[in-house]
Amino acid sequence: MLDGSMFAQLHQFRKKDFFDSHGQILVYTPDRKLTYQVFASYRTDNLNIIVNNDFSTAELRTEYIGRIYEHNAVANFNQDYSVTADDRILTLSTCIGNPAYRYVVQGILVSDEPGICITTQTTEEGK
Repeated sequence: MLDGSMFAQLHQFRKKDFFDSHGQILVYTPDRKLTYQVFASYRTDNLNIIVNNDFSTAELRTEYIGRIYEHNAVANFNQDYSVTADDRILTLSTCIGNPAYRYVVQGILVSDEPGICITTQTTEEGK
């Protein structure tokens, strides 16, 4: 959201020094810790990535990955990682103030570890 309450920090990836020094995204689920290596950040059109792309075959996924690297508006890429059709890609997207565009940060899964979910239990006395 434009007020900075949701995903506003993704805009920091526009800056090359921030992109280079903040290369990982950690995702915690109830039972996993997923680590993604950021490989791309760029401005793109406002089309829904999932609805407007076919990911059903390795060839189509490879074509999509090629299109990622064609972006040149407000773009940063980590050339140390070669993204393939077999990689699991995380895509984070946020608005940029112009309804025709979005800003996208993408990473590839580099680690999938068991996680520990700490929960609190409420007892009858604690209600």
